[in-house]
Amino acid sequence: MSCESDKLMTIPAITDPTQIQALVDGFLGWYHRIQLPGGIVTPGSNHSDATLAHLDTLGLPQDCTGLRVLDISCRDGFFTFELEKRGAEVVGIDYVQPENTGFPIVSKILGSKATYQVENIYNLSPEVHGTFDIVLFLGLLYHLRNPLLAIDHVRSVTKPGGKVFVETHLIDNFVTLADGTAVKLADVAPTLEDVPLLQFYPGDSLLGDHTNKFGPNMAALKGLFYEGQFDVQHHAIYSNRGYLMGVAIHSEVLDISRRVDQGIESPAVAGKPEAAPRALASDSDSTLEGNFWKISDSSAAVSAALDLQSRQWQGERKHLLETVKQAEDYAKSLKTVLDVREQEAANFSTFIASKDADAQAQHDYLLQVVKAREDELQAVKLELQAAQLQLQKVNAELEIIQNSLAYKIDQRIKRLASH
Repeated sequence: MSCESDKLMTIPAITDPTQIQALVDGFLGWYHRIQLPGGIVTPGSNHSDATLAHLDTLGLPQDCTGLRVLDISCRDGFFTFELEKRGAEVVGIDYVQPENTGFPIVSKILGSKATYQVENIYNLSPEVHGTFDIVLFLGLLYHLRNPLLAIDHVRSVTKPGGKVFVETHLIDNFVTLADGTAVKLADVAPTLEDVPLLQFYPGDSLLGDHTNKFGPNMAALKGLFYEGQFDVQHHAIYSNRGYLMGVAIHSEVLDISRRVDQGIESPAVAGKPEAAPRALASDSDSTLEGNFWKISDSSAAVSAALDLQSRQWQGERKHLLETVKQAEDYAKSLKTVLDVREQEAANFSTFIASKDADAQAQHDYLLQVVKAREDELQAVKLELQAAQLQLQKVNAELEIIQNSLAYKIDQRIKRLASH
């Protein structure tokens, strides 16, 4: 549902620093540090600027004009209001009531049109929430008891080709040992670093927090979102946090596995054209809150997926057999052509051999002509060198005559001048 702050969306932004500070001071449960007008920053413990910088590196658009964005677990709304500032229409969801967050306060100060809905991630559906161009899935995955089911719901509200941006706790640099200490996964088991792994945290075994449940390594994080039908295009690790950007795709094999696992489709008809979706199980149990999907035996999902793969492989095998037959026929025709070409080559070799003697004689004659021309050229070069030497000698004599003539003229001028 939308929060009561929706009623304030048409109120102009507040710019008076005194009024802003009073609103900020009136709430004690700040989580995000949000920059407000007048240089005022909400006193949260989460430095979201660093997270935003990492998301920008993964391709979070600077211009979100015309895009619809979902901010899951939005809390005080740092990312909601940032994406709205970039031009997006933003919906923020969280499981707590809005008055227990700073969202309504920041919304009022900024005059925001973003909406806050009290919602559980497992209730996300396109029928209720629509679909989004960008989904922010930040700081939540490792708190969930059913991470893959949550990713399925995230995929259901992501437009085909839409993007999900993920930030979560990782174990690549933070495997928790039995004594509570944390080490790098590569230091414990180097051969397992690229194996998809999830560490389970019973009780409050991770940092004393009962809500921490699963810590994947990066290989598992990418695998989870692949299984959820996202093409992972970028990822990064910073300390014990992992970042990922995936693009929503459709895989029929993975989707059949999901539908059978969630009881939406019978394993007996999974993947067949006549398969009909089954109703959601939530309608039959009034004690459940929201629309929870029934979970069936996972082996049925695997069987259905393998059945689809088997049919696909049979089709591919038939196609390959036809291709092999065509290739064999083509090879026979090539063999016939090759035999003809080999006979032509043999005939041509005989012809070339008959011409070799004439060619050799002509070659020897040309070598003699070239040798004669080289000798003539050498003689001309010698004559040229001799002519150059003679020219140098004549030039030297000419210079002596010119100098003597110039001297005599100079003396004649001096005598005439004295008379």
